[in-house]
Amino acid sequence: MLVLRDIATELNAAPAQVALAWILGRSEVGSVIVGARTPDQLTSNLDAQQIELTAAQTGRLNQVSQPHLPYPYWMQQFHDKDRVVA
Repeated sequence: MLVLRDIATELNAAPAQVALAWILGRSEVGSVIVGARTPDQLTSNLDAQQIELTAAQTGRLNQVSQPHLPYPYWMQQFHDKDRVVA
């Protein structure tokens, strides 16, 4: 969550706007459901379409959002890291 706030500060935007901009930029996302309690919040959320994240910002968000692999998947990656695939 700290990365999200840091990037929001860099962009002078709300954390929710940055989160929505990041989701909108992901190729595997087909649609986004935006919820809001007030008209101002809805307007703010819709303004996320105007935010352009840099590659570095997107990379930081991608990195912190990676799920942790449960066992045995992390163990398979550990053992496979030194294998040469031809």
